Amino acid sequence: MTARTDHHGLDPIIFERIRLEPTAVWHPLISFAFVQGMSQIPISDSELLQSSHHLPIAIDCMDDRLQVVAIVAGQYQRAPLLDSNGHWQRGYMPIALRCLPFRSAGDTVEVATNVEVHQGPPLPIVAEDGSPTAEVQQIIRMLRKLDTGQQRLQRAAERLFIADVLTPFQMMKMPGSATALSRFLTVDRNKFSMMSNRRIAQISRDDFLPIDVAAACLFSQRLLPAAISVAADTRELNDAGRPNGQPDIGFKSHAQLDPSELFSFEAFSGADN
Repeated sequence: MTARTDHHGLDPIIFERIRLEPTAVWHPLISFAFVQGMSQIPISDSELLQSSHHLPIAIDCMDDRLQVVAIVAGQYQRAPLLDSNGHWQRGYMPIALRCLPFRSAGDTVEVATNVEVHQGPPLPIVAEDGSPTAEVQQIIRMLRKLDTGQQRLQRAAERLFIADVLTPFQMMKMPGSATALSRFLTVDRNKFSMMSNRRIAQISRDDFLPIDVAAACLFSQRLLPAAISVAADTRELNDAGRPNGQPDIGFKSHAQLDPSELFSFEAFSGADN
């Protein structure tokens, strides 16, 4: 069974379930030229901050869930990701790329079937004892680590979404022309800086990963070209330090007991007598 990976961010690559058969082979990558047709790659929480030094970090909505990704689309890069031979030019390569041509698909592992990905000499997937080879086992462990890290990042992204600090990138197609909003979300620096200590404490109650995601998004914005900007909230602040038009939702309560006969304890007790 083959499936296009649109929901995983590895857009131009087609995968099929790995076959643990003696004749099954895989091809190590020599060139990453196919990355030019990709828009994003998933990342793990363990590589979040390191990836933000080399690739723009964003949040995308795929399969009705938020996923923290590293953007590899060419229009989002200030400098090329690849040289003329298809060699990776960044100082760090995310796990998802290092594991190719393999990827995790739920409880199974899949391998790429695209001809353009099959570049190196074929290597066996299965050892003589019928189990995956040592190299394939190491890749599978890395993929499991990626899966676990993605799930953690998803929960962190959801907290940032609820905190209302996410905003789309805006793209200028031509100088002086109108901008178009991107599907990728990043952190609005203004909204994030205006978050109260109480709200920050709430979103980081279980761990500080939401803060790390926000920091990675903000830090990696410097990698974007001039045509890409952030659709920031530019509303002026009111006396309470909130944007004008934003409701003042606090924890104050002005509730009082109703002194009418309906809620009179004396009347209620007398009725029983």
